Amino acid sequence: MGIEMENSAEGHSDGDQAPGGPARASYRARTEVEAFMVGVPVKFAATYRRTMEGAPGLRNAVNSKCRECVNFEDTVNRVRNCTAKRCALWSYRPYQTGDA
Repeated sequence: MGIEMENSAEGHSDGDQAPGGPARASYRARTEVEAFMVGVPVKFAATYRRTMEGAPGLRNAVNSKCRECVNFEDTVNRVRNCTAKRCALWSYRPYQTGDA
């Protein structure tokens, strides 16, 4: 009965699928993005949202991860002077100068 109830579309409107289906996973992903976006400064929000929603582009993904790693604070200096050399993204981080 639990499985039947879980897959039943009863009580849902506007074309929503039942909990547990593909729409549920999509809803969960959107909810997680929205919850995280609360802490992202407006300056980085558009790029970060595109990255979190799966937009292609490794550069956007790396930039967003490095900014997140430094908690979006003084990003240029903190990312440029990053000391986490064991990080897989260290060589690809944004804001590098020629001597990195």
